[in-house]
Amino acid sequence: AQQTDQERSKAGNQIGDAQEQPRPERAPVRIDELLDHGERRTDGRAEEAALAAAQLKKAGERALLLSAHDEAGTLFQRAREILTGPEHTVQRLEIEVQWAELEARRGTYTRAREILLPALDEARSIGHKLLQATLLGHLGRIAGWQQDDTTALRYLQEALEIVRGANDKPALVFVLRQLGNFIHRSDPDAGRK
Repeated sequence: AQQTDQERSKAGNQIGDAQEQPRPERAPVRIDELLDHGERRTDGRAEEAALAAAQLKKAGERALLLSAHDEAGTLFQRAREILTGPEHTVQRLEIEVQWAELEARRGTYTRAREILLPALDEARSIGHKLLQATLLGHLGRIAGWQQDDTTALRYLQEALEIVRGANDKPALVFVLRQLGNFIHRSDPDAGRK
């Protein structure tokens, strides 16, 4: 039986919302349902792909919070695959940030950088300042973890300049937290002042 657009949208929202309820014993089934639903929602229309990818991203973020790294990777990968058009660039780059976060949590910092650097270039090419700041903040944090203080500081200072100009408080808090962590790690005495 064919579902109407409204029925497909409602089903997608229900599946995504169900992912927010921690039920580890059912997680593999729910992820399979979500992936299957994402397949059916992407019938060539950009808005359907965007909605399906948003639900996959939401579920992937939840899986990341629960340290279900393999499941998060599967969900982020599928979301990236269905966002193919230029109208999906920002949404796809936001998923790249989550994908890189997953790799960083796995300790594969080189892989995280390999994801973030091209994403930063793309964010710069489309002029999306807040996305640039987010990507720079993540790159700075990773460089700091890798003891590359010069690179970390360069990324974080550039990110700070962008978020101050954009007056976006959540982005500013993220970048300042990364700078604070960097200062505390690289110069503990200065970090206490």
